[in-house]
Amino acid sequence: MGRRILTSWAYSSHFRRVCFGGNDAIIRAEQPMVWLVLTPPGVRVISPDKQPCFPAIMDTGYAGRLLLNVRHIPAWSGLQTSQLVRSSVSETVFGQTLSRYEVTAWLLPSDPTVDPESAYAHPFVMKIEHGATVMARSAAPPWNQRPEIPLIGLSAMAENHLVLTIDARARQIDLETNRKW
Repeated sequence: MGRRILTSWAYSSHFRRVCFGGNDAIIRAEQPMVWLVLTPPGVRVISPDKQPCFPAIMDTGYAGRLLLNVRHIPAWSGLQTSQLVRSSVSETVFGQTLSRYEVTAWLLPSDPTVDPESAYAHPFVMKIEHGATVMARSAAPPWNQRPEIPLIGLSAMAENHLVLTIDARARQIDLETNRKW
């Protein structure tokens, strides 16, 4: 049987502001938001005291893995790009060739703004092949500030054998790993 990661996880039909660790972000209507922690590869345990979490969107319209704006790394994850290893693989997004950085992405199973200890207790460690794609500020307009919130794309969902179920009427998602028969 697969592992349930998120159960009846609500998303909003309205724009909303999410505050976290001295930062904030605007979540657009109908975007399923989850919580991530980013670490360099090799980190085996995370805690709310050492690794800050931040919002990300489960984006079925993005075919890639994990797409971040360069400002998300220091401002939201607490890391510096100098702490990360640049992947030998790049990715083309919005017609631009972008660098990738080797990271471990931890998907939190509950809302850390409500109960951080519980959220960090059993995170799902995502495999992000060849690292997260990072969009630089120097990217040509109109994408100079995109993505506003990190995107988890279909390739990451497939790579991690995730099953995303969307109940649009109830505005909830369920996320689990594939069942093993």
